[in-house]
Amino acid sequence: MNIFRVVLSGLLISMSGGANAALTMNWESPLNNQVISGIQQFRGFAYSTTTMQSLLVKLIVTSPFTATIDVPWGSARSDVGASNPQLNSGFGVTVNAGNFPTGGAATITLEIREPGGAGACVAPTCVSETRTFTIVKPGGRIGEANNVFAYLSDLDLAGATIIRDGDDITVAPVNAVDSHTGEIRPSTIRLQWIKTTQSFGVVGAASGNSFAGVQSIFTSRCAIPNCHGVVGVHLGLNLEPGRAFKNLITQSAEDASRLRVNPGNATASYLFQKIIANGNIAPDTLRMPQGCSGSSCLSDVEINTIKNWIDEGAPPPQ
Repeated sequence: MNIFRVVLSGLLISMSGGANAALTMNWESPLNNQVISGIQQFRGFAYSTTTMQSLLVKLIVTSPFTATIDVPWGSARSDVGASNPQLNSGFGVTVNAGNFPTGGAATITLEIREPGGAGACVAPTCVSETRTFTIVKPGGRIGEANNVFAYLSDLDLAGATIIRDGDDITVAPVNAVDSHTGEIRPSTIRLQWIKTTQSFGVVGAASGNSFAGVQSIFTSRCAIPNCHGVVGVHLGLNLEPGRAFKNLITQSAEDASRLRVNPGNATASYLFQKIIANGNIAPDTLRMPQGCSGSSCLSDVEINTIKNWIDEGAPPPQ
């Protein structure tokens, strides 16, 4: 499977790494358990104290499919050392994370060995490290083929709401455009500053169909006159079709320290706390639907429908 595009680069990253007899290696990026999206450079440095020959560097994908790529080694790394073997010790390969399944885990081993070695990776002539990454793809959906929304020709932010929650930035809805088919899917994405790349990266993306069930609940239980319908709308929260989603990705009017919907985190979402019994809400507010009790409140099924939608990442209407 051709999922890699090889690049050589000089990389100016601070040195920190471990040694195993003759070989020293440092896998600098991406970090273990990191959420990755889009084009990623797998990079670092490695050198041997016993040979001046080129080291053999491989990335070995073991899950969710198998693939192996030879990684170029020997780019200049003056930050690692002023003379060989440290000087020309860098390696780097570019991987499109979009070619992995949406929302799944990818397990990848970095293997570095001295020339002439074969078979199992055993010190001191071979060292390896295995890391696991979570894949997110704007436009992608769980269960689809790997190549669906693997590469985007555009990510249109026209009409999107941009809101900060701590160190996260949520942008929704955005329109992801599949470069292969031209299909457009509305998505909710979440961004974080990634230290290893010194840039913002997508760490959350949701494009599923779960909002339809949520809107059905809003329409029948909430979007009524003098509540959350267009007539006498309460606290500016109109939950009618075509209006509800954009009114939810914002701060709560009753508690500005929290979002009405915090994509990926129902517990932190003020909306969810408003519809459950004994929710963590301001003491002078009421459980919704307003003043409900017993069977007049949302059912467990309805509450779980809303919870699951938020925890999925709060995808927009499709």
